Amino acid sequence: MSNNFDYNDSLNIQEGSVIHRCASIIESHNQILCVKFPYNVELCEDFFVANDQHISSEYHQHHAKSPQLLVILDGIADWSSDCRTYLKSETHQSLYSAIAFTLSTGNMSVLEKHYLELVYTNQLQNNATKLSQRYPIGIFSNKNDALRWLESRPSRNKIGKP
Repeated sequence: MSNNFDYNDSLNIQEGSVIHRCASIIESHNQILCVKFPYNVELCEDFFVANDQHISSEYHQHHAKSPQLLVILDGIADWSSDCRTYLKSETHQSLYSAIAFTLSTGNMSVLEKHYLELVYTNQLQNNATKLSQRYPIGIFSNKNDALRWLESRPSRNKIGKP
């Protein structure tokens, strides 16, 4: 993967007096955007909103098509139920064509997979109404498998073993 656009790789976004941690944009190639979530992140609505704003300001201003995300996890501390509503929103769903999560190594990967399955519960079951309006989600134990899945232009969810 190589970068095909310039971006500011800020890890924090300030919104008034509140600073939100967000993902680092690592690299981009062929509409696959590789991002790394901060170490021990809490998945909540504010985190995903800050990420979407960051990616929109850095990627969408240079590209018309929605990217596929390859998200590298470095530990999930907790998740909040408020993020489910946001992740189902048209605002969020319209920004991406697919998202692949790469789990960290060791015991943390089991917890990460559990949290992701909880957050994306309805979507991963592939039985939600209007599924065609949602991006496919993949959960993988390594970056190469996730990248291959994204390059195949997936139309269905894929959950690998941690």
